[in-house]
Amino acid sequence: MLVGSHAGTGDERKAAVAPPPRIGNVQTAAGFGTLEGAPCAAAQVADGNLRSRARAGRFGMLWLTALTFLFGKQAQAAGPDVTFLDDGNITYKDLEHGSFELVTKEAIPRHILVDDPGQTIILRSQGSSVSVSQSTNSAARMAELQAAQQDALATYEKGLGSTGSSTPPPLEQLPVQPINFIQTDDSPPEQDVPALPAVILASAPEMIIGQIPPPPPTPPTLNAVIGPTEIDTSVFDLFTATSGTFIASSPNSATLTFGISGGTVGSTVIDGVTYNVSRTGPYGTLYVDSTTGAYAFVPDNDAINALVAPTTTDFTITVFDGTLSAAQPFTIAINGTNDAAIIAGATDGTAIEASGVASTALGPLSASGTLTSADVDDAPNTFTVVDTPTASARGFGAFTMTADGVWTYTVDDSNSAVQALNIGDTLTDSFTVTTIDGTAQVVTLIIKGANDAAVISGTTTGSVTEDDGSKCDPPTATGTLTVTDVDNASGFVAVNCPTASDGGYGTFTMTADGVWTYTLDNADCAVQALNVGDTLTDTFKVTSLDGTVQLVTVTINGTNDAAIICGTKEGSVIEAGGVANSASCKPTATGTLTDTDIDNTPNTFTTIDTPKASAGGYGTFTMTKDGVWTYTLDNNNCTVQALNSCDTLTDCFTVTTIDGTPQVVKITINGANDAAVICGTTTGSVTEAGACTYGTPIATGTLTDTDVDNTPNTFTEVCRPKASDGGYGSFTMTADGVWTYKLDNNNCEVQALNDCDTLTDCFKVTTIDGTVQVVTITINGADDSFHFKDKISDVSSSNIIDVAEDSPAPISSPENAAGTSGQPAISEAAQTAEPSSQWSDSFAWNQQGNAVTTYAPHDLIV
Repeated sequence: MLVGSHAGTGDERKAAVAPPPRIGNVQTAAGFGTLEGAPCAAAQVADGNLRSRARAGRFGMLWLTALTFLFGKQAQAAGPDVTFLDDGNITYKDLEHGSFELVTKEAIPRHILVDDPGQTIILRSQGSSVSVSQSTNSAARMAELQAAQQDALATYEKGLGSTGSSTPPPLEQLPVQPINFIQTDDSPPEQDVPALPAVILASAPEMIIGQIPPPPPTPPTLNAVIGPTEIDTSVFDLFTATSGTFIASSPNSATLTFGISGGTVGSTVIDGVTYNVSRTGPYGTLYVDSTTGAYAFVPDNDAINALVAPTTTDFTITVFDGTLSAAQPFTIAINGTNDAAIIAGATDGTAIEASGVASTALGPLSASGTLTSADVDDAPNTFTVVDTPTASARGFGAFTMTADGVWTYTVDDSNSAVQALNIGDTLTDSFTVTTIDGTAQVVTLIIKGANDAAVISGTTTGSVTEDDGSKCDPPTATGTLTVTDVDNASGFVAVNCPTASDGGYGTFTMTADGVWTYTLDNADCAVQALNVGDTLTDTFKVTSLDGTVQLVTVTINGTNDAAIICGTKEGSVIEAGGVANSASCKPTATGTLTDTDIDNTPNTFTTIDTPKASAGGYGTFTMTKDGVWTYTLDNNNCTVQALNSCDTLTDCFTVTTIDGTPQVVKITINGANDAAVICGTTTGSVTEAGACTYGTPIATGTLTDTDVDNTPNTFTEVCRPKASDGGYGSFTMTADGVWTYKLDNNNCEVQALNDCDTLTDCFKVTTIDGTVQVVTITINGADDSFHFKDKISDVSSSNIIDVAEDSPAPISSPENAAGTSGQPAISEAAQTAEPSSQWSDSFAWNQQGNAVTTYAPHDLIV
């Protein structure tokens, strides 16, 4: 509203724009007026509005948009709420002709666009000029404006014609006409407003009716100019400035001044051209040379790249000829398009398939990462949400995506290809996410394999019943398991040696084919304590080849034990070994049993004083009433004797408490090597060689052996002569038992033997089991000297001489006998030996003067 008023403002002149809450219809009379005291500020506008405060029976208020009114058409708001009179959001853009422009008379005119309903344009007289400013409406200013509106209503007059416009004579007063509201909603109709009394005219001096002015001058003409078109692409574009020239003409003056509505004065040089007016719009800045009309549009790269669809930006170009101005819109087309986002962050990830029994050992099955995006025409780091898990490209998993860019991929562990992965195997999968502008990003996943537990089925439970003590063999349960494995061979880890169960009530074994056997430890006190209806549970674990564990559960059912027997229920003995069982052994085992019995004296057993044969017959046992049992091995038993080292037999015997409750005692008989029984020639004799004999230096014989635990008649062979124990000779031995002893006749001790003297030598031979046999050799001596008790013939004298042992035998010949004594001959018993070189002789004269030849025999070996 532009109102002339002196009320409390001195020289202030105000133009107000206010928001419309509810609109009535009004026709304005044509008239001309001027702002008192400021004739140069006359303006012309094409509309006026009447607005109601919305209370029935009350006047509305009339907003007048200028001091000079033309015949106008109705203007109606879009049905706003009645409370929006002073502070609503409806603007002049909601109405036709909802704004007007003030042009200042300056060297470079300023164009002030009045289009804000919450502000007032204030004109202040400052000497010979008028200042223009805009001020936000306050409650006090609104009250002042409303009072001015009432004053304006008091002087408002209806025109003479029904259409067009008419101007009353300057001095002719027109009757005041009532203004009626036209109802536009369901509110009760407003009452006709009575005619204002004529006296009001005298109280509203703001409107002064003067002479009809001459026709207004013709404004300048501004040629329309087609603005440039800026083309945006899907990437970040750099736009260049566009230049041109605005063309205008005026019949009033050849000097024209160009401007931009809302522009700012300031010098800017672009490509060598100086521009002095500019205005920045949403997509760039327009520069104009006010003298020549040259212009340049510099695009805003960021703003245009941020567009996702085509749009336009408008500037209002003005030209002023010193009197009047003209305006022309200058439109710039901008073909905006969506720019692809720049995506960064985690574009790959790793997940691990589940493993274990039925894939219960989780991976990580999921991988997660965060993507970021930079986008010139969309909010950064904003992605298309995928709330529902969506299948990946290859179907090995599913993914989700948050608006913030956090993606999560979860492996489908039920997928057969995933399940087939083993340790070290991998699969590749991917999925695609998009930013909110549709820019796609592929995320790649590596799925690592893990060992999937085998699927084990079959008999996983069993049951046994404790023995009442009457059986030697313990109770057993058995079953068969099968295995399937997606990533390993099928089979089980064998348990060949009995292994204690988890509860310790028994042992188990397992074959590679899946057959398990559970053996109850019937001697266990907890087992023995079971009665009818009582149970114990035991378990053990078996594993498949890939390490998958299967638990087998065994139910142990109790039986009626008259007495509960505990204590030493097992023992062990060792058979006698060696020669004739002479080697050390442990032929007896002993232990003590206890019993508890609710109806008998505890720890009382049936006595067995006389040794009683065991169940296996390998020994005997006794039992005291206090529970001490003794087992004695029968070392003469053939089966026992047949045991070799590492062989065992099991024997048992049963004892009873006084109430007849039996208890089996188990005995393990450990074998030992029994020496072979050797027979045959175990002695021999040899005779040394004497003076007159060669002797018998060799003795031989044959041995045989029987062996309960080895091959009979088999000896350790001695091929090379081996020194005897006494060292008087050597021996050999064949595998068949033939031994040979050979006397060493050069041995000093042997040579020292005389007739009737003896020595004893021996040597040892062994059977193949190591049984030793000593062979004893008697060495008989012989006379190594010639016993000249025998007769020596004196050839010359034919004398027979007895010669003492080892003494010279003189032989003399008679006097005057031939000097040749001849060859002596030696007789011993019935043998005659020629001494040959074994004789030595010496020649001497005796006292009688006889020649004597003495022969000294040496040892002679024949």
